[in-house]
This record gives sequence, C-alpha cells and structure tokens, in this order.
Amino acid sequence: SSTNPGLDKVQLYMDQLKPSSSGDGGTEDDDGDADGISSWSKAQMAKSPTLLPDLKFHDLVFGQEIGSGAFGTVKYARRIDKNKTR
Repeated sequence: SSTNPGLDKVQLYMDQLKPSSSGDGGTEDDDGDADGISSWSKAQMAKSPTLLPDLKFHDLVFGQEIGSGAFGTVKYARRIDKNKTR
C-alpha cells in the first residue's frame, strides 16, 4: 500500500476489474497461460506501462468509437487471434 490514498483507490479498483482465474485445474489455454488469463489481459492490467514490441498495427481490428476528448478519440481495438474464428 502506498502513502497516496488516491492511488490506493485506483489500485483497489484495478484489482476488482482483473479477470478471475478459471479454476479449471491449471490447464493451459491457447496463449500458454496456466491460469486462464491471456498475456494480453495481464499486460493491460499491469500497474506500470508494458511495452509490447511484438504487437503490430495489423494485428488489431478497430471498432466503434468509445469516446473523444481534447486530445483525441478512443476507439475499441481487439487483437486478432489467427488461430480462432470469430
């Protein structure tokens, strides 16, 4: 726990948003993670920025606009999994 109460609230909220593990006995999923949470999801929920050097623009498909503000527009983006059909 930090000395900043605002940061503590954000950390607690992030912990609530994290996906729970699947509890299926530790079998590995397609990404090779035994807890059922993809490495992509873990990187998104990291407490500090995570570099994803293997992520390319063409690995993403963009969807609808989520919001916009003074600095730009945020669109929904999803990583394409070439091993799965949609």
